[in-house]
Amino acid sequence: MPDGCLAYIPNFDEDRYGMMRLPGENRIVRTHLIAWELEYGPRKPGLIIRHSCDFKPCFELTHLLSGTIADNMQDRYEREGYITVRRTTQKERLAIYNDPRPQRIIAQEFGIDPSQVSRIKNHWKPGHDAIDREKH
Repeated sequence: MPDGCLAYIPNFDEDRYGMMRLPGENRIVRTHLIAWELEYGPRKPGLIIRHSCDFKPCFELTHLLSGTIADNMQDRYEREGYITVRRTTQKERLAIYNDPRPQRIIAQEFGIDPSQVSRIKNHWKPGHDAIDREKH
């Protein structure tokens, strides 16, 4: 865990953000959003809460920043040096799906973001290609 982070590790979602059930409510919320709203109130429309520490379970207020999705993408670009989301072909998706290498390496080879590789590996199945079916 990065220095100075406060993290809620027992429960997290598929994107690795800490999750917690709100007392007295029947909904589960990301812990960094709970911390932000308890301290500063509801987020303004169109804004997200970003992590300066790049540690998704962290809810340390000094590590959280309000901003746009574009701000978040710029932060990521500055850290990783690339952000590319593009439509991949069925042939590329099949190659990515079957590639055993680390996702970051696959992403670099295909010129796409590692999160796109993750979505293909975890949510796409050969023969169930909704993108290609929509074209016909």
